[in-house]
Amino acid sequence: MSLLVNILYDIVCVLLSLFYIPYALFRKKLHRDLWRRLGYLPGTVVADRRKKIWIHSCSVGETKSIGTLFTLLKGAFPDRAFLISTITPTGNTVAREIAGEAATVFYLPIDLFVLTERVVRSIKPELFILVETELWPNLLGSLRRSGSRIIAVNGRISKKSFAGYRLVRFLFKRIFSYVDTFCVQSATDKERLKNLGVSESSIMMTGNMKFDMTLSLLSEDKRRLFQTLFPPAANRHIIVAASTHFPEEGQIMKVYKKLQEERPSLVLCIAPRHPERAADVARQGREMGLGPLFISRLKQDPAYYTEESDGPRVYILDSVGELMYLYEMASLVIIGGSFVPCGGHNPIEPGSLEKPVIVGPHMENFRDIFELFMQCGGIRQAQTIADLEMEIRHILGNALLKDSLGKNASRVVRANRGASYRIASFIGEKIG
Repeated sequence: MSLLVNILYDIVCVLLSLFYIPYALFRKKLHRDLWRRLGYLPGTVVADRRKKIWIHSCSVGETKSIGTLFTLLKGAFPDRAFLISTITPTGNTVAREIAGEAATVFYLPIDLFVLTERVVRSIKPELFILVETELWPNLLGSLRRSGSRIIAVNGRISKKSFAGYRLVRFLFKRIFSYVDTFCVQSATDKERLKNLGVSESSIMMTGNMKFDMTLSLLSEDKRRLFQTLFPPAANRHIIVAASTHFPEEGQIMKVYKKLQEERPSLVLCIAPRHPERAADVARQGREMGLGPLFISRLKQDPAYYTEESDGPRVYILDSVGELMYLYEMASLVIIGGSFVPCGGHNPIEPGSLEKPVIVGPHMENFRDIFELFMQCGGIRQAQTIADLEMEIRHILGNALLKDSLGKNASRVVRANRGASYRIASFIGEKIG
């Protein structure tokens, strides 16, 4: 970008930050590590003289998707220093779990010219890997000036983003040009990038890395702990409502109460999309006569039990990065964000574990994946909460259907694996 555009962009960023702070305070989104986005880097990063590979993933979903790719790259390039940056605290936590001691995890600096220039000069990455298509103009410009190679992986251009990019195509064409290669999820993403002015020679269709997430990336200790918390029992079914938003939790709990009268052994676990909402979900449960149990407390003390309700229990996952362990215990999974206009969330993880999955009418953000599952009979869609109740009854009452849905979903996942390996191979060719 030109100097004038840089200055105008920085002014806009500062003004937006000033407006964001009171909003974040009100929504309780400010966190204690926010100051680290002012360009803080651990001292070990600056002192390390090895060539560096820097991976950036915004939040939980993107960060979880890099697990297999990170393992492959770490094995292929043991002489490089690896760094992973995130924006959200939850993404940061997941990155630390994935990387352990094998990478330095830090917060991405706010996209101000003075901050990105200083951070990039300190790191001097040989390769910058951008997960999905989160474009930060100053950061990408600083990286380009430093001589770093830039690769976007698991690239996805949603219908909404595509419409927005087209409105300011003249600006984003320059920003897109900073990226050497886009490794995209689908033919649709490739076509949208081409329509935005990206050269076809700079685009590779590699598939979706989220299909490569497996149980092998999970901690065996945590798996055993969750198996202890939810031991198998005759005729017991565990429903996991994952990545839920308001007011989905209340709607799902109403359905659960009704079903629980018919099936007293039925168990409901809710994992709100934002774990900080766990207390609000618990409050809704108490108001409906349910006894909330926080899984974080249960892990510390298996005898933990609330006395606030004589009714059935609802388990609430109030921690980050543990949803896959809960999926393993599930009899059936409901994908949240799909019964409200949030665009839905990813059904790949439960599908990989052969779990029957139900989604609502809103799956716009995962349309391609959803259609793959639908075509192969690996998912059910409920248009309303009343339909959800009917679908749960139908699946839990029909062992053949339950088994078929899970197996079909697993076949979809297996058939679409390999993106992480293709990307790792491409990176190996480029940087040797």
